[in-house]
Amino acid sequence: MSFLINDTVETVDKKQGTVVRTRCLGLGKAFLVNINGQTHAYLGDNQSKLRLKKTYQNKVAYFFDGPISMWGLNLTNHYNVSDRLKTLLTTEHNFTDTKTVRSNPTPSLDEFITKMQQPNTLGILSYCGHGTQSSSGSESDGTQESWFGIGDTTFTSKINSIHSTSLLILIVDACFSDGIINQDQITNPVNYIYYSAARQDGPDDTRSALYTGDGGWLTYNFIDFLENRTKTTHISYNEILNQLTSNPSRYYNDGGNNLHWPKIITSNQNILDDFFLN
Repeated sequence: MSFLINDTVETVDKKQGTVVRTRCLGLGKAFLVNINGQTHAYLGDNQSKLRLKKTYQNKVAYFFDGPISMWGLNLTNHYNVSDRLKTLLTTEHNFTDTKTVRSNPTPSLDEFITKMQQPNTLGILSYCGHGTQSSSGSESDGTQESWFGIGDTTFTSKINSIHSTSLLILIVDACFSDGIINQDQITNPVNYIYYSAARQDGPDDTRSALYTGDGGWLTYNFIDFLENRTKTTHISYNEILNQLTSNPSRYYNDGGNNLHWPKIITSNQNILDDFFLN
């Protein structure tokens, strides 16, 4: 992360300061920061304790938990994982407008999108449940993907209405999840970062999301990482992905081939290093 003089920054213990110098001790990218009238130096690995201060007027998080039937059972452990994410965002990241949705998802999705149409809103939408895929002659990729019964074309049209100053974070723990946004159908300047569990193309195993005794495996590991790895440094969304995917023990491994791993799809690669969950 690079900062400029006069940038407002935040430390990991939530103190705000102003960058007063971008080189010190003969080093490039070594920063002097004024915090409450005192000057502090940040260089080397210490720089990860700073981030650009970005504030949102509204913070909204909706948690969609679809029905999951496997092995003749109706599984509900993903409810616990969803509740854990809700608690984390509420207690640690100041999300006061939250909702859990476990049936009749369309009205709640419309409600969420309406809130995202307000300026300067940070919205997180998570989903764990079945994803489906079918052939489609009207889509450029030849397939239609859906989550909780909501098709990709319908979902993309809703995303198109989000305010250009707002940011949508998606965490989708479902089969074929890469395809729930049709990027070629995004017609407005929308900011989104999408954390996806499974591919829409490729071998069967790569198109499947993992479900274990702990619920949705991608969401479980995402939360576990946030709870245990972001206490002393500011870790950007891009860094979270890199760290998660560098640890193969977190994902199903078959003969040395990692068949399940997260992927980021974004409207703008440049925003990945500017977004932090802490």
